[in-house]
Amino acid sequence: MLETSRGDIAKQYLEIIRRESERRRETDYTMPLWLPFIPAILSLVAAILAIAGNTFVVVETNKYTMFLQGSGNIVASSTGNVLVFTVFIILLAAAALNIYVVYKWIDRRNTHFERILRMFETVVSYLDARGVSDPEMGTLRSLIYEMRMQEKSRSPVLWIVLSLVFNIVYIYVLHFLTKDFYEHEQRERSFLETLSRILQKRGIYLEEPRSVIPYRNTVVYVILSVLTLGVFLLYWIYAVTRDPNEHFAEHERLEPMLVEALAKL
Repeated sequence: MLETSRGDIAKQYLEIIRRESERRRETDYTMPLWLPFIPAILSLVAAILAIAGNTFVVVETNKYTMFLQGSGNIVASSTGNVLVFTVFIILLAAAALNIYVVYKWIDRRNTHFERILRMFETVVSYLDARGVSDPEMGTLRSLIYEMRMQEKSRSPVLWIVLSLVFNIVYIYVLHFLTKDFYEHEQRERSFLETLSRILQKRGIYLEEPRSVIPYRNTVVYVILSVLTLGVFLLYWIYAVTRDPNEHFAEHERLEPMLVEALAKL
């Protein structure tokens, strides 16, 4: 009777793991690599329009002043107002899109980390329900505790506001996104490698994950960004977008195999 009850509980845990795996389509947002660069492109367009518009207004003012004193100033002023409004709208769109990008960067970090923590906690509960007794179960629990302590949620709204008030905070956002995802992948890999060894002892094969996020040194990246007058910063933005995308793609490949391996226990 007790064995039947434990078996039913184990099935419930396995179903939770399966559901958490399927939720990756909701939590693991793959951002288009071009999206974070649109605000910079729009800002550049606005700057070009502002310079061209200023040149046009000066030329028109001088030309009309020579022939029609007064009316030229009206034409130039009207054109200038239109250009100022256009530049303002473009800059507003750039700012709004940049806010959206930063929000999605941080939000997908939070939702992915939370989903993986819940799934890994349920994996350990499932192993317990299946009566798995192994010295390495302690390692799994330690890694879960480390995830819970080190991968706490970060407020997207707070960091967006701070970035708008203090521009330097934007660099810190890039820093913690780079660092957090790298460390998260290392913990995940340790967990899954340990789980793979536990399952192998019971004749079940689980492919170990691949590392897709390289180590990136923030100090080096800041120095390179300064030396290149911000050009290297564009690569950093690309990396902050690409690394989680690659990490999510690896989950898309690995998680179905994880569920299938656990179902054989």
